[in-house]
Amino acid sequence: MLDVANLPDDIVALKAMLVAAQKWEAIKDAQVARKDERIERLEKLVAAFKHATD
Repeated sequence: MLDVANLPDDIVALKAMLVAAQKWEAIKDAQVARKDERIERLEKLVAAFKHATD
């Protein structure tokens, strides 16, 4: 958790921290999207395998 007492008073530094946090969030979102796509592909493969073995 972010401790407000440890934040810099410098506006430029605060803006840099905000930009970095937004970039990190975008990276996390992209990673989650890739994982979701991979899960969907695997679920389709499992369904196809089940169908082929019936």
